[in-house]
Amino acid sequence: MDQSLNVPIFPASVAVTSLSGVMMPGPVMAVTVAKGKKWNCGSFDRSRSRRARFKTKDSIETDVGNVKFSAVFSGLAATSANPYFFLWWATIGSALVVNSTILGITGFLLFALTHWFCDFFWYLFVSRAVYRSRNLWNLKVHRIVFGLCSSILLVFGVWFVCSAMK
Repeated sequence: MDQSLNVPIFPASVAVTSLSGVMMPGPVMAVTVAKGKKWNCGSFDRSRSRRARFKTKDSIETDVGNVKFSAVFSGLAATSANPYFFLWWATIGSALVVNSTILGITGFLLFALTHWFCDFFWYLFVSRAVYRSRNLWNLKVHRIVFGLCSSILLVFGVWFVCSAMK
C-alpha cells in the first residue's frame, strides 16, 4: 500500500493537495472578498446566551446591480463560472477520489470531509480578514483593488478562451 494511503496520513495529504485548489485566486475568492467586506461571516453571537452560537449567513443578501444574490448563490455561480474548478477536479480531484476509494467508504468520507473543511476554513479566514480590515479600505482603495482584480480575471478569462480556440 502506498504510504500516502495510510488512514492517518491520507487526510493530511488531501488537506495539502486541496489547499492548492482552494487558495487559487479566482471568482470564488472575489465573491468571498466582496461578501466579507459587507458582513462578518463566522462571527460568534454571545449576546443572548453564554454559549457561542455560529451565525448562519445564508439569509443575508447584498445588492449586486438590481438583483439580490445570497452568499450561497453567489458562491455557486462563481464556482460554476470558474474554469480552474473543472480543471482541478478533472485532474487532481479525480485522482484524490480514486485514491480515497482504495480505503473504502472510510477513505472517501475522510477525503470529502477534509476537502470541505479546507474550503470552509480558508474562505472563512479570508472573509473574516477582509471584514476586520474593512476600515482600512476607503472607497478609492476598494475601487482600485477590485478594478485591478477584475481586470486580471478578465485578461486571464480572455486568454483562457483564446488558448482553447487554437
